Amino acid sequence: MAEHEGDTYRNATIEIDGHGYTKCAFENCILVYSGGEPPNFSGCTLDKIQVVFRGPAKNTVALLQAMSRPSSGFQQLIARTFSSLGKH
Repeated sequence: MAEHEGDTYRNATIEIDGHGYTKCAFENCILVYSGGEPPNFSGCTLDKIQVVFRGPAKNTVALLQAMSRPSSGFQQLIARTFSSLGKH
């Protein structure tokens, strides 16, 4: 994993797969995740950030959106899955 510490990113598009960011600042950036090794963020500041999902990550987001529709029958599973995200 490529590690970045204390860096500042402005007005940039950044591919975040497989990267670690510690105490970095992101200002007016697009963070792109394509479904590779998950990035790690620790103590970063974010201002006017957009996250874009591509490839397999985009497909996963589409699956979750489809499963969260009221007619899917998966709402409880989605609720349980996402309620546990902040408990790490």
